[in-house]
Amino acid sequence: MIDLPGAAAAIESIRSPLLTEFFTSVTYLGSSITVLALVIGLYFLEDRSYFKNLSTGLAATYITVYAAKFIFAVERPANISRLLEPFTMYSFPSGHAAIAVTTAVILSAKKKALKPYLYLMASLVCFSRYYLGLHYIIDIVAGVLIGGTIGKLVASNEAALDKFIEKYLN
Repeated sequence: MIDLPGAAAAIESIRSPLLTEFFTSVTYLGSSITVLALVIGLYFLEDRSYFKNLSTGLAATYITVYAAKFIFAVERPANISRLLEPFTMYSFPSGHAAIAVTTAVILSAKKKALKPYLYLMASLVCFSRYYLGLHYIIDIVAGVLIGGTIGKLVASNEAALDKFIEKYLN
């Protein structure tokens, strides 16, 4: 798989116990369990449109990512030591990156003041996946593109989503 020359060596040269602990914690912000907790929290604590938009966007993201993982079947990186064991055996595209970006795009569409923080969180999740040796850079870029595209489609088509839900799911 394609990776930037010298990038893996550069990452391994900056690894430390403190950074490893930090990025191990950060990577879980893009995990299914964390995002599921966020979706459930939004259902009970916030405007229900957040729940609807985020759950729709995340479902589309999961389907797209896992279909791509099995279509492309790219093995995990061998050029850098892994600091965590991955959930799936395939690397391309990064599901954590896609989920973090989808979440940031959808939530920041309504809460503009949170945009810098949500995008920072998504960026840290993306970097953590490379730091921990779980993905090639191209995996993360693909995850960002998937998450950004789906997030933008959902956030900008809320009225169409409402009509679809009313017609087919109510």
